[in-house]
Amino acid sequence: MKIKPKLAAMALFFIAGAPYCTMAADDDPAIFVTPTDAWSVEITPYAWLPGIKGDVTVRNTTVDVDQSFSDIFKSVKFAADALGIARYNNWVIYTQLDYFSLSTTQLENPPSRGSFATKETLYLVAAGYRVNGWSSGQTFDFLLGAQGLHTDNTLSFYQIGSFSNTNNIVDAVFMVRPSFQFSQHWLFNPTISVGGGDSKLTYQLQPQFQYQFNATWEMRFGYRRLSYNIDSHRGNNLDVRMSGPLIGFGATF
Repeated sequence: MKIKPKLAAMALFFIAGAPYCTMAADDDPAIFVTPTDAWSVEITPYAWLPGIKGDVTVRNTTVDVDQSFSDIFKSVKFAADALGIARYNNWVIYTQLDYFSLSTTQLENPPSRGSFATKETLYLVAAGYRVNGWSSGQTFDFLLGAQGLHTDNTLSFYQIGSFSNTNNIVDAVFMVRPSFQFSQHWLFNPTISVGGGDSKLTYQLQPQFQYQFNATWEMRFGYRRLSYNIDSHRGNNLDVRMSGPLIGFGATF
């Protein structure tokens, strides 16, 4: 059975390499600097518009998922996303939370009419240390943490019945967060994480541009790819990739 997309996936453009140039002498990078012996906290709610591709198995019944984010948007009942970063001197705490609930009846060649519904909560908490790069405006955060995924999936077939399962997956992850300041207000700060534990493998790629309006307000936009490969050995498996653009508006205080 295949969840058939109704629209082609949107082509997305982003710069794969880190932007690099020397800041002009009259640029003032102070809006990005944390004072010594003081806390700096960023809170950024954001919207993530992912497409989903992969396989979901519920009690030995497999669904092939292949939907663009435009199809997902039509299926979403509720979604919420937020990013939080706290820093004290060179110590960094990183948190990220995503929740969405969606359902669809776009099943191809099922044994009967049916639907697929899922509620998913994804969280990431990590802590580490920031080191300076080889030139002005460059830093690298190295963090260790835990990534959790709670899923509640239901596959229903009319006149046959429903198959459902709930999974709680927790993985240890290692993160690297480079940051490249290439003007007074602009940063490029991709986030890369990889790990495992309850899942065979999970990884994230999040290239993001950050525009700092002033010392408080900022905007982030970029692209995010999240991959999970989970084998529960109980007839419930998950092998999916979620990819799509994101945009957020937040504050640092």
